[in-house]
Amino acid sequence: MPENWPIGWGELVQILAFFGGLAVVVRLYYAGKLRMRRLEQAERLRALELGQPFPDTEIAWAQAETSRAAAIASVGLGVPLILAGAATAATMVILNEAEPRLHLPVLCTIWGSIALPSLVAVSMSLGILARRSRPQPTRKVDLHRAGSPAEQYVPR
Repeated sequence: MPENWPIGWGELVQILAFFGGLAVVVRLYYAGKLRMRRLEQAERLRALELGQPFPDTEIAWAQAETSRAAAIASVGLGVPLILAGAATAATMVILNEAEPRLHLPVLCTIWGSIALPSLVAVSMSLGILARRSRPQPTRKVDLHRAGSPAEQYVPR
């Protein structure tokens, strides 16, 4: 190596070993994920061949319901909080800059105008959260009575 390089051979080997080890770990991680994805796909195809419902349908529904509830709750809480913050900032400006005779009518207008959107956001969020639809559960039918594998699981 030239004399003016800031690192020597030992440091260069250490850097290459670090990044090489990191590449091996990442490769093994993604190989494991690919193997799991292939196993899950084979399991799904086998379940489909037997006419059984997918085992993770209810888990997927629960995760979707959780994210749906979080989004609705963030709207129901976020809209009134943002409007209240904007009204508070406007109140500070009005109290510092406006004439005292205008304080009451302008503040009543500001705070009254945020009341309706806040009330609508909260009530609509609560109403939407109350209307949940659950997937239809399935029940197992006696194999001796069912004619084909597709008839083994029927909706209630």
